[in-house]
Amino acid sequence: MIFLINLQDYLNLPTIIAFGIGILMGFLLLLLLYILAVIKSMNKEMKKKKVEEADVDKNEVQWLIDDSISRFKQMEKEKKQSTVKNVYEVGKDLAHNIASKFNPSSKYPLYELTIDETLVLVHYITDRIDELLSSKILKMFRGYTIKKIITLKNTGQKITESKIYKTATGAKLGKMMQALKVVNPFYWIKKGTVDQAIKIIIRKIAINSIIIIGEETYKIYSKKIFESEINEEASMEELNEYIKTEEEEDNAKKEKRTK
Repeated sequence: MIFLINLQDYLNLPTIIAFGIGILMGFLLLLLLYILAVIKSMNKEMKKKKVEEADVDKNEVQWLIDDSISRFKQMEKEKKQSTVKNVYEVGKDLAHNIASKFNPSSKYPLYELTIDETLVLVHYITDRIDELLSSKILKMFRGYTIKKIITLKNTGQKITESKIYKTATGAKLGKMMQALKVVNPFYWIKKGTVDQAIKIIIRKIAINSIIIIGEETYKIYSKKIFESEINEEASMEELNEYIKTEEEEDNAKKEKRTK
């Protein structure tokens, strides 16, 4: 009974308010400590590991990149595996070769990066590739599923393989051909077939991805900026030029077969 009386004496409004303010101040103090810890971690310098050879000539790295592109093109001609596998294999070897320049005595030079540096490298590469896919031509494919692209591809093939299309081609009927081209879902790619267009676009993405891997690997090891020579705006004129060249090569091959 005495305990209840004493408790009632303490449970008055001023005491409750003071108790609530104390709890609130405690939470605010914890919040401030948390914010301070976050800011401190953000300002903390990235963990870096010193390399054996800090001064690697950019020309050597550029040569490795150019050699990797030539190797990729040769692998594409051989058609032993998919383009994705070719890019992965060439990109991995390129990163390894660049890392070897900075850590020549290491058995696994690519693994000489700290976790922080590895995360930054992956972040840089994905950002650059995302920027590449935002170019005027390539961004048209960003929202497309593989199924959608295949559907458009098949539609274009049906049109170009139809009897009326072939008849119009043989008779050189200008107006009819123009109308048929408009129906083609890939008409925006002038003078090109669907297969050629997709192949050219994928090839451009692949080659630029290899260049990006080389440049960003050099950047993370050397802590220097590599002056990019990538033209990330795939212009319509460039695409048309590629298509025209490939068409000429295909026509030349067909003429050889008929002879």
